[in-house]
Amino acid sequence: MARHMTIDSIMNKLQSEITRIWKMKPEEMEARLYKAYLDKARTLAYLAQVAASIIEKHELEKRLDAIEKELEKLEERRSAA
Repeated sequence: MARHMTIDSIMNKLQSEITRIWKMKPEEMEARLYKAYLDKARTLAYLAQVAASIIEKHELEKRLDAIEKELEKLEERRSAA
């Protein structure tokens, strides 16, 4: 089962990957292995961007739903008065 993703969890994962890549020394590594790490980093960056966008839209949707419910309550009170 997938873990619940948050912006913080995405940022933590990206930070750990950035740190790992930052510490790499390409001149001391096999070229194919270094390329594989960079490809992984690019993929993670893309997926993080997509996930962050989805999370942001989901949060906005939840906020809009809450506002709509409050407006409905106000309209019901206004109609009852």
